[in-house]
Amino acid sequence: MQKGSIVYFVIFLTFILLISCSPKGSTEKENTSGLIKAGDQMLCPVDGSKMTVNQNTRFFTYNGKKYFVCCLECLNTVEKNPGKYLR
Repeated sequence: MQKGSIVYFVIFLTFILLISCSPKGSTEKENTSGLIKAGDQMLCPVDGSKMTVNQNTRFFTYNGKKYFVCCLECLNTVEKNPGKYLR
């Protein structure tokens, strides 16, 4: 097997693994930013409102995790006291 073929095979296996491990069912996700992409729906950790992630969605990083919030007001709130809203 050629070196290039092995690389493509490993990429293919990684892709299959990612697909098989993706969550199924509810489109609402806990807001802890695993593999979140544009179009995903989740709940704002500050006010609990439903939101759809897009390229303009505000976020806050806490303990190495990215948390998305629905608006600037919620971003300001979570920045003041992240432990109250984020796990």
